[in-house]
Amino acid sequence: MEILTNVLNGYGLPEPFFQQRLVALVDKLFELFNERRLPLMETREILSSISSRVPETVAKAIGEQLAEYERSLGSMLCKF
Repeated sequence: MEILTNVLNGYGLPEPFFQQRLVALVDKLFELFNERRLPLMETREILSSISSRVPETVAKAIGEQLAEYERSLGSMLCKF
């Protein structure tokens, strides 16, 4: 993501290298979008940063929901 941010900020390789690199970066970005665990990882990251500001019971309940979601991901992957 940092590399894509740099490209959007105007930092990049000169042509013809830029086009080749850009295609590889966009392909990688779409791979990440297909990652089923991405929402789980992002939610856990957010929860870790706010856990001290929310009641412990709420943080625990969210953690349990995340664990259930993770288990469901595992069972979905086994079906394929």
